[in-house]
Amino acid sequence: MLNMLANAPASERKKPPTGPRGVRISTGGAPPPPQVLAKMEELGFDVAHGYGLTETYGPATICAWKPEWDAPPLAERARIKARQGVPHVMLQDVASKDPVTMETMPCDGRAAWAR
Repeated sequence: MLNMLANAPASERKKPPTGPRGVRISTGGAPPPPQVLAKMEELGFDVAHGYGLTETYGPATICAWKPEWDAPPLAERARIKARQGVPHVMLQDVASKDPVTMETMPCDGRAAWAR
């Protein structure tokens, strides 16, 4: 859907409603390509990426946007937006684990897995 919106001919586009953050869209599964996320932002859409097994629960982790991430160039914002790992508000006990040691990884956005 995001790809379809991002690549729609200009003649088919309608300007999204204006507001502090435009139109908010949630997407899940594999991260959308940074190019699609960048185009969606250019068009006025605020895309939030999450991950979770929707057949059994729903969103488990999300990309919790931070105000300081508004400053980098568009391509960098799209790269940041494509990641997730912050526990969703409805999920109490979730942790990102190192696949080899099974140690809990920090949810600070600086760990190698979150970049």
